[in-house]
Amino acid sequence: WYPGVEAASTEREVAGKREGLEAVLAAADGGSRHLHVTSETRTSINEERLRRVKKGAMLVNTARGALVDGDALIKALRAEHLRGAAMDVFETEPLPVDHPYAKEDRLVLSPHIAGATDECLERTAVQTAEQVIDVLEGRKPPHLVNPEVWDRRRSGEA
Repeated sequence: WYPGVEAASTEREVAGKREGLEAVLAAADGGSRHLHVTSETRTSINEERLRRVKKGAMLVNTARGALVDGDALIKALRAEHLRGAAMDVFETEPLPVDHPYAKEDRLVLSPHIAGATDECLERTAVQTAEQVIDVLEGRKPPHLVNPEVWDRRRSGEA
């Protein structure tokens, strides 16, 4: 399931050949998709795809909870088709304590902190400070969530 790109364009070299997503699912020992949630990607790891996954494979989701059909994941774990899974993100956060995921022995759960390494947190803090300085000095910061507002700001206002 690597690399994590849109399902329609997923290719991976498997045994020296370029293969599409379905072939990768059948051959990989594990996978992790890293996508935005769109109408195409929502629950793209579903029952049909999980059935195609190589028996005994592992699934990791650190991207968005809505990429994985939770009912299908539980079913694949209980049928022992998947060896296990790790979920750092969920459709509803925080994950309710009575969620079916909490009852699965082969499902590792973390509270949306998989990316919170010391290096990542330091880089985030530095980038945030740099972008505050950019705004204060009148430069457009590189990671605006709504860049269309930049040109509408009042002149001379920092």
